[in-house]
Amino acid sequence: MIDLTHPRLFTPLSAAKLLPSRLGERSHASLIERLLKQSSSPRCAVTGMPLPMSGGGVAVEFTSTKAAQANKIRLGDLQLVDEWVFWSRHVEIALNEEQGSLIFMPWVSQIELLTLARMLHIGRQLAEEKGWGMMKETANLHLEKLTLLGDDSLMINALGLPDELESWEPEEWLSAIRDLPMRDRKTYMQKFGQHVRFLPSGTTEGSEQTIREWRHAYELNGDPQETLSASEAFYKDVMVKLKAYERDLENQRNTQVAESGSSA
Repeated sequence: MIDLTHPRLFTPLSAAKLLPSRLGERSHASLIERLLKQSSSPRCAVTGMPLPMSGGGVAVEFTSTKAAQANKIRLGDLQLVDEWVFWSRHVEIALNEEQGSLIFMPWVSQIELLTLARMLHIGRQLAEEKGWGMMKETANLHLEKLTLLGDDSLMINALGLPDELESWEPEEWLSAIRDLPMRDRKTYMQKFGQHVRFLPSGTTEGSEQTIREWRHAYELNGDPQETLSASEAFYKDVMVKLKAYERDLENQRNTQVAESGSSA
């Protein structure tokens, strides 16, 4: 299994060959169905988490670069992965397909963010069905807070972009990084790029049914109510670290302004 600590921003465009938008919905569903039948308890090839037997929330990817370059798609060259894990490993494609967004969240790993977001969506859906108003409100609040960590001004500061920028466009940012010389790209990613995480949408077509199937596949490991309550402390910790980061950034700017003034 792979430890998914960071999202993978750039992947070969050949990975898009297996998307429903390329294969067609029926062919894509048929491919996943055939792969699911190969195991009585299918699991994500990357994380080992259980996959719904219905195929909901399941994606397919090539097992290797060589397999992706072949002209013909062979069943033996494919593996099943959790849909959110797939998008996290193919961010450039995910953004093009409007499947999520990038946020500033260096204090948790990519897989931890996926787990948290998944439990929040499960908790919200369960609360809607049970009529648990406070639980639904809490889940919505936390999901909104996660989204706000992708705010334009925050991302511009966190990614070392020019202050005069009024908005941050993730697709343009990725394109600019791709165009950098290899050495400069590595330096930039180590200093800034490693701080981003991929936040799946959770509101795309079919997501409600997928979330319901996750509830059965995971057998609700962990009480959603406890997860939502524990996330209060999690968010407080995130916000404390975010404020500390902003203070450090402001101090660095003040120092640079002072040094610039003295040299003049």
